[in-house]
Amino acid sequence: MRPGICTGLYNRRRLDEELERDLRRAERTGEPLSLLILDLDHFKQFNDISGHVDGDRLLKEVASRWTAELRRGDVLARFGGEEFVVLMPACPIDRAVQVADRLRALTPDVQTASAGAAHWDGQENGLGLIARADAALYQAKMTGRDRTVVAAAPATAPPQAVPLVPPPGCAPGVPPLTESVASPGTSRPG
Repeated sequence: MRPGICTGLYNRRRLDEELERDLRRAERTGEPLSLLILDLDHFKQFNDISGHVDGDRLLKEVASRWTAELRRGDVLARFGGEEFVVLMPACPIDRAVQVADRLRALTPDVQTASAGAAHWDGQENGLGLIARADAALYQAKMTGRDRTVVAAAPATAPPQAVPLVPPPGCAPGVPPLTESVASPGTSRPG
């Protein structure tokens, strides 16, 4: 699969493939896996004032500077617009936060960046990990931008028993069946 034309980075589809590969590896080896989502602050305003040519130049410069700062095996992908994701296999969350802060400091021009960081809990799927990092990024944006916020751990509420309504025609007085369902925000064991 070809990298993106503007930045030379992987696109969202390739990111999803890499994330699934890294999740399987982390599950197999027990090594940590961290994920960052970085967003260029006020990029639309930069584009409106400076123009799309300068906006594309900025995106290329960000991709180049950030790629040079990452370890071999880390994956930097353009998530969409001015958002980037960094997959960091074998990287604990405290180290990932340090990397996020270094990347933010390398953002060119007068531009700043915000970051959300999440660490794989050993059970959630890739979408859950991305969603937690994205929520942390949103928190970074809402609390002033130009900062890194670490995601909260995923919810671990125990499954609840929910009675199933017996289908019409079942004998009255027969106790209803129950099914274990996951609480909101968690996935069912598969």
